[in-house]
Amino acid sequence: MAIFLTILKIIGIILLCIIGLVLVILLYLLFGPFWFRVDGYIDREFNYNIKIKVTSFLHFLQVHVNQKKDEEREADCTIFGTLVKIFPKKEKDKSDKIEADKEDTEAIEASKDADTAKEKQAEAVDEAIESVVTDEATDVSKEVTVKEAEAADKTKDTKEVEAKPGIIDKIKAFFDKFNPKNLGEIIRNKIYEIKKKIRETIDELKDKKEKIFEILSNPENKEWLKKVLDQTVKLIKSFGINMRGTNLDFSTGSPDTTGQVCGVMSLFKPVYDKKVNILPDFQEDNFYLDGNVTIKGRIQLIFVVYFILVLYLDANTQKILKSLK
Repeated sequence: MAIFLTILKIIGIILLCIIGLVLVILLYLLFGPFWFRVDGYIDREFNYNIKIKVTSFLHFLQVHVNQKKDEEREADCTIFGTLVKIFPKKEKDKSDKIEADKEDTEAIEASKDADTAKEKQAEAVDEAIESVVTDEATDVSKEVTVKEAEAADKTKDTKEVEAKPGIIDKIKAFFDKFNPKNLGEIIRNKIYEIKKKIRETIDELKDKKEKIFEILSNPENKEWLKKVLDQTVKLIKSFGINMRGTNLDFSTGSPDTTGQVCGVMSLFKPVYDKKVNILPDFQEDNFYLDGNVTIKGRIQLIFVVYFILVLYLDANTQKILKSLK
């Protein structure tokens, strides 16, 4: 009885440690700030280079993304000091490919030799059966066939046992998912899934654009739109965005649209910083961007979660979502 109680005690302590660790990670992700920095360069020929860096509190998590024109994206992250490569996708070295080809050729040659040996054995058995007349020979051939059948049954049983993975194999497969070597592929697949879902939602919204315009133009939804705008402004303020170090010249190709873009930009406080220089060109007839843009700030996921919950739990939001279905 005492042994049983000690086992239960150990299991309880382990479960409490796991629950505590999960809570610590959740609190860290929700309340810990994530600092981000975006550096972009572009010229009039649309040659660009974008660098994104995200760093968490105490640097437990870091993400680096680099995208250049006509070049493959580079992305990696550092989790608790372990570097994980996300993009580009890792490929086998040439030496590994050569060794794999050698192994394949050797396996093919071995299978060919085995097939020829089997054919020779089959021919020898046929000749023996034809030459044997006495009952003793027939008995020997029967014993041989019985042994071969037993050997075939044993090989089938061993194959079935090998095909079914055991508990240890399942545990190893579960922990392989958390191996830093495999995290890159897992993260990359998740990114592709998110991109696919975003495209699907955009296509759905395009099909329902008439309903969306009706909802936005409906006077009954003015209070809801005001609430969405207020919550969005609060969320953007929580990011603490600044654009110090930005030097950009731009033109939309038309003085009217260039002025409209300037009017929209004037609504954002970071543009008025002394170290931000954004110069519109009202005389250029072609669209262009020339210079560098720097955006810095921080994100706390608790504000994002609060923003989503406040809008999703609103009765008007539920009503609008039902009307869009």
